Amino acid sequence: MRSSLFFTPGRIHEAEAHLQGLASQDIGQFLLHLVAVLSNEQKQEGARQLAGLYVKNSLTATNKAILEEKMQNWRGIPGMVKDQSKTEVVRTLDSSSTLARRAGAQVMAT
Repeated sequence: MRSSLFFTPGRIHEAEAHLQGLASQDIGQFLLHLVAVLSNEQKQEGARQLAGLYVKNSLTATNKAILEEKMQNWRGIPGMVKDQSKTEVVRTLDSSSTLARRAGAQVMAT
């Protein structure tokens, strides 16, 4: 996640490939980890914002086929993991970070 904060094309590509690999292994745990980063006041503000945006983008799409795939992925996540993720996102709305609150709100609006 932190490597996305350095804007060299190679680093960004490397970070995106790493994130996609983690997501393909266990999407529920992956999203839960990202939500934990989003809600953690000790994490860098930029990392928190990126985590929230990645969660939002993991749950929505403008293309109907891709959206259906993402919805199917969400439906396959155990209820406990979904509930914990939702709780963490709601906690973000009380954050001292405007960027984290905004990212949390975007996730909730998804």
